[in-house]
Amino acid sequence: MSRQEQIEVCLQNARELIGIEEFEETLKSLENYRINKERYVINHVSLPNYIWVFERGGGVSTCLDIFSKYLFEAKIMEFKGKIKYFEFIPNYVLPDFPNTEITDIDNIISDNGIANYDKCG
Repeated sequence: MSRQEQIEVCLQNARELIGIEEFEETLKSLENYRINKERYVINHVSLPNYIWVFERGGGVSTCLDIFSKYLFEAKIMEFKGKIKYFEFIPNYVLPDFPNTEITDIDNIISDNGIANYDKCG
């Protein structure tokens, strides 16, 4: 399958999902960027951080998978580290107990992100 066909599969998979209008708008914006990047000389552009909030069972894993595949296939960004994405679902912590969720997500990013790129080759 060609690169363009792989990109189209990602976009079609996103179109088939229900109730993710903001996610679809993000992909449309990125697709415009990709097309312009291929036509014109564009200096390096940093992508913003994305955060989407879903209810459990709302398609988080599916959207993340589509998004990471699209970014990779469209060559919008290079992935470094062990994984292309991760999901983090914070645990509920009672008000009078210590909350370590921020430390936990920081550890996940450190363990799987760019910090370990050299170890991954």
